[in-house]
Amino acid sequence: MAEPAAIPPGSPEESDGSGPGKRVRLVKWGIGRFVDLLNLIERMGKIEANLSKVADRLETRVRTLEDGLLKLEKHVEGLERVVVAQAHSEAQLAAANTVADRMNPIYIRLAYIESQLFPRSNSSSGPSMDRRD
Repeated sequence: MAEPAAIPPGSPEESDGSGPGKRVRLVKWGIGRFVDLLNLIERMGKIEANLSKVADRLETRVRTLEDGLLKLEKHVEGLERVVVAQAHSEAQLAAANTVADRMNPIYIRLAYIESQLFPRSNSSSGPSMDRRD
């Protein structure tokens, strides 16, 4: 034997009344549930529209962040080039200082040789430009 269908709570079938009044109550109850369903569908549509707007805003923000990251990457690459150039310049300066340090004794010897070959007059306070041939 088949079991009777479950009666939803609050439905007009809960009452034992019968006749045309019961049908009217059933129709009104069904229409009420249908209206509730339509309202729910309408609210879901509004929620969907709001979610769509939020998704659009998020996409815009993500694009903005991606653009910012690309700019930042380019800036970092530029800074890396500057750091490499600076390191290269510092290496060149260190090499030049090393060469100058090595050349200093040679310059001192050359100045001594020059002073021996071309003595300066006592009246001159700076290096003399006139040399004897």
